[in-house]
Amino acid sequence: VAMDTMNDVHREELNIVNHVNAAIEAKDFEKITLLCQEWLEHTKAHFAKENTMMEKYSFPAYHCHFGEHVEVLQLLESIITSWNDNSDLENLG
Repeated sequence: VAMDTMNDVHREELNIVNHVNAAIEAKDFEKITLLCQEWLEHTKAHFAKENTMMEKYSFPAYHCHFGEHVEVLQLLESIITSWNDNSDLENLG
């Protein structure tokens, strides 16, 4: 995107996702749990910051993109809750 700060946030998130994937491949359940929580917290902060910026700069597609954030966050929370309840690698793949 056109903002270096958001590109940094996206790179950080991709790094977390890559670590989650490596932990899944290694079947390191404890690490998966810790990394999923880190990913969730990072995503919440990411979306909150981005929502604030979109509103501040009157981003034309604010309402649509805000809605996408809500949907993605709900899906991520659901997947992580399922993992925490069942530790089922199939649901993470």
